[in-house]
Amino acid sequence: QQEIAEAKSTLDATISERLRIAAMLAEAQVGPTQEEIDSQKGVVAAAQAAVEQAKLASERATIKAPIAGVVQSREVDTGNYVEGGDAIITLVNNAQLDIFLEVPEKFTNQVKPGMYVELTAPRSLPNWQQRAEITSVVPTANANSRRQLVRVNLKNPPKDLLAGMGIQATLDLPIDVEPSFVIPRDAIIKRKNQSLIYTISQGKAQQFTVEILADMGEKVLITNQNLQANQPLVVSGGEGLKNGAPVKITSP
Repeated sequence: QQEIAEAKSTLDATISERLRIAAMLAEAQVGPTQEEIDSQKGVVAAAQAAVEQAKLASERATIKAPIAGVVQSREVDTGNYVEGGDAIITLVNNAQLDIFLEVPEKFTNQVKPGMYVELTAPRSLPNWQQRAEITSVVPTANANSRRQLVRVNLKNPPKDLLAGMGIQATLDLPIDVEPSFVIPRDAIIKRKNQSLIYTISQGKAQQFTVEILADMGEKVLITNQNLQANQPLVVSGGEGLKNGAPVKITSP
């Protein structure tokens, strides 16, 4: 009886192992179900989307300058919130400069893109002169000076000409002849966005509103139809004068 029981137990174990092996073989032959395949495809697609999103975020976090240059200043710090159009940095490209020149109000309608100007920098580069083209005319006037801005693109400027330096420009225009005078810069008095000078006539200060045509460093070119040559000019101390105030000329 014992041998029969042992034999039966062995048979049952053999049958169970056979069934287990058959089940494994069937699973290997059939493979995963379609639901399992679709589920795994969804997992893969989600992972790929996450990778693409990470790449996009990385690209947006990298600021690419449209030109080569040197960072002059940084306008934001890490953690600041910015909006479209906000300045991030100030980039200076000294290989090509945009120069903005103020045109006297009387010449506004005569200055056009395509005209050429002779540029100088008498204070910083007294021996430099270069010809450049006016690329555009800004359609608004400076609120303080009442002058219109023109844009000049200067290619291959001298290495010592830096952004922010003062520039003067000479432009030949057919204009009506008006009296103009070169006077010391110190004679100009600024009041309420106007340029004033004082001359002396019959012992009294005479005030004139003038237009500055050109800045020549220590001297300026001015015009006023009522000015005459050889009038005594107040060069210093004019800030406290008023029109008609008595003035006494003394020898130094």
